[in-house]
Amino acid sequence: MLSAEPSLASTTVAVPCGVCGSSAHAVYQPGMCEAEGARLDWVRCAQCGVVYVHPRPRLDGHARLLQSEAYLEHGFSRGLSESTYWAGRDRWLDEADRELEALEPRLGYVGRLLEYGAGGGFFAEAARRRGWQVQTIETRKTLANYAEEQFPLPVYQGNLVDAPFDEGSFDCSVAREALSLSPDPRQVVAQLYRWTRPGGHLWIREPSYFHSPWFRGLRAAQRMVPRRFLGPELTSVLRIDETHSKLPPYLLHHFHRPSLERLLVDAGWKIEAMTGSLPRPDFLFRRGHLHARERILQWGFRAIDGLIRGRLLPAAHLQVLARRPL
Repeated sequence: MLSAEPSLASTTVAVPCGVCGSSAHAVYQPGMCEAEGARLDWVRCAQCGVVYVHPRPRLDGHARLLQSEAYLEHGFSRGLSESTYWAGRDRWLDEADRELEALEPRLGYVGRLLEYGAGGGFFAEAARRRGWQVQTIETRKTLANYAEEQFPLPVYQGNLVDAPFDEGSFDCSVAREALSLSPDPRQVVAQLYRWTRPGGHLWIREPSYFHSPWFRGLRAAQRMVPRRFLGPELTSVLRIDETHSKLPPYLLHHFHRPSLERLLVDAGWKIEAMTGSLPRPDFLFRRGHLHARERILQWGFRAIDGLIRGRLLPAAHLQVLARRPL
């Protein structure tokens, strides 16, 4: 006897906002995600404005998505990278080293660092090589095992609330694109607050493109977008039309400045800096010979990124440095 296909109710769950807890929301982009046959919406919280997936895959289903071959091939970068997660090892280590080189002068110290959602351990390993005492948390067994086997890193593989750390154990906590993957970002920032010493810091990096006017404008003006000029790769990255929109719900939240600020402040953090940027796709910035169309697009990305960093345009990516008050 054939088994019935899973129903929407068996594979998903209705959830309140992960920032403020409100259940009031409006549909933002209908049916934009798909998981196990279920079509899921992106909705916008009526209270804090954060954009999130609703209904959401159940926890076990979402965990499977984040360890799937499709995610580790290209889903983790949302199409921006031409490297798979594993093949990009040296690149991720180099990028993490540059990120730390820019961060350390702002912190004024090198000490004890905790990374939540450490993935394969690339950022933590770069920090260890720079003299940090590191500890990582990773819920996904596949990635936690990789970090332990490939690097000399201490990895706690399990749920956040069960991690055996004392209050104030770390000088700096890091969550790089981990809040958007978490079903409960409020719990994450509150727990990291407890584990970070008074006067210590939190460093966050999160995508915000789905929440931006860039995304809304392109979706609203689909028929006017010059797809032949943009090319299929960029059209896919920008999620301009239905053909390129049906993705698994790897990300559960897309923040904007007010919602990310509220999330952190409600947990007790004091924000010291919040900056924006525009991610650069590999097919424009890591290939050798570029055609005239690609050079124009590359120039456009550089110009927009400069204006975003100067806070003259809305961000597609956000970075936050916060401190636990003394």
